[in-house]
Amino acid sequence: MAPATCPSPAPSYAAEVEPIIRAKCVTCHAPGGLSASKPYTTLAQIKLEPLTTMISFVQSCAMPQAPAPALTADEGAALLGWLVCREPDN
Repeated sequence: MAPATCPSPAPSYAAEVEPIIRAKCVTCHAPGGLSASKPYTTLAQIKLEPLTTMISFVQSCAMPQAPAPALTADEGAALLGWLVCREPDN
């Protein structure tokens, strides 16, 4: 479940979130992937996706899609915390 407010400190994009996105999301969200039309290879591209959509997909465990490995509890918490903090570039 997404936190009600931004955690303090906010999850770091560079240290926590980007490695998760590279490991779990870019396989599909990159040129040649199943969701290549919504690339997540840069922070600017990620920010084009509505926050509510991303929160919903992560929270409902809809992404990543099988057979890709699911997010761990820690990965999900970091992503949701970062999203609730409005995707800081930190």
